[in-house]
Amino acid sequence: MTTANRGFSRKDRVSEQIRRVLADVLATELKDPRVGMVSITDVEVTADYAHAKIYFSTLAGREQLNTVLTDLQNAPGFLRRELSKRISIHMTPQLHFVFDQSLERGADLTKLIQEAVAISDCPIHARSLIPAMNKTRRSWQRVDGVLLLDKPSGMTSNSALQSARRQFSAAKAGHTGTLDPLASGLLPLCFGEATKFSADLLEADKTYEAELLFGVTTDTGDAEGTVLQRRPVEFGRCDLEAALMRFRGRISQIPPMYSALKRNGIPLYQLARQGIEVERKTREVTIYELRLLDFSGNACRLHVSCSKGTYIRTLAEDIGNALTCGAHLTALRRVAIGPLSISDAVTLDQLSLLSEDDRASWLLAPDTLLQSLPDVHLDDEAALRFSHGNPSTLPATSKWLRENAGFMARHACSAWARPTAWAG
Repeated sequence: MTTANRGFSRKDRVSEQIRRVLADVLATELKDPRVGMVSITDVEVTADYAHAKIYFSTLAGREQLNTVLTDLQNAPGFLRRELSKRISIHMTPQLHFVFDQSLERGADLTKLIQEAVAISDCPIHARSLIPAMNKTRRSWQRVDGVLLLDKPSGMTSNSALQSARRQFSAAKAGHTGTLDPLASGLLPLCFGEATKFSADLLEADKTYEAELLFGVTTDTGDAEGTVLQRRPVEFGRCDLEAALMRFRGRISQIPPMYSALKRNGIPLYQLARQGIEVERKTREVTIYELRLLDFSGNACRLHVSCSKGTYIRTLAEDIGNALTCGAHLTALRRVAIGPLSISDAVTLDQLSLLSEDDRASWLLAPDTLLQSLPDVHLDDEAALRFSHGNPSTLPATSKWLRENAGFMARHACSAWARPTAWAG
């Protein structure tokens, strides 16, 4: 190993190898002239090497950016095959292309400085800074707000969080509960002051659209697992509708082994990967709505509205067992969390095409996560005391406010508190 490589981790080296190979393939193998004008500026691979985020810039101009991005998104199969031929890695990652705006911003800054130097008596040492501006370093900044992200399938929640954080250059970020890599859909992300409320959304009800395949069971309860058993499917739509009735309302579930629940500090999924199965306590959850959207003989699509802690994979398995053929989850999309809806969400690809101002317009106020709570109106004096963390007298007529005074006090020091009212 050379001295230059000693400071890099294996993940860094793999990222650099992927960058070099993709740059060479795009320049020499692909015939589309627009893709040939693309430069790979950076590559980030996940810890498990399953996904790689490819940052690119293009000389094609902003007006053709959508076309270039579409062309790149249509080429991953070819590009992954080339990577598998040229790089010795155990698994070729899925490729996700993101437009890198940092070089554009750096070019703009360089132009401004060059113009300033041209019209002023600038010292020599200031002129020497100009070439360095061609390679800008990311500057993290304070960002406060909530982003409703439409997470793609195949990406971990943390990878999605870090990608969004990078696009906003946010110094502090967190999410409100994870989605499995298989799942897509609504993933609220919190930046800055909003992270104080991220845990509160864990209590909210969730709504999903789930796709089930009958007759096949897997060790994980979803399509990513190993097939355990295949059985014939011998029921019709009426039988399925009748089975669904048993799973509406208050039901009991046994959490799956492939879950983030812990036993003696060890996540259950780690034990499951070692072939170890431990006893799990039954938990009660509520299925508010379970509706059949589509049925095709051995597969169906369901609309599920449920309480916190509900495992849709377990629900799929239990429905399959009730029909005596087994089942597993093949796709899952979260469409709502409490009052938050997927219709108000944005994808990572959409964000990457926006200007900084347009991207910021997707951020909601930090108190968006608390809109299910009632408003409390305080006069100026009480509002000032409350914003400094001091107790304020609550209306005697509000039972909810009296019972939840502790919750409100915990959030009293929020930097976004309004001067005349506190909106829960």
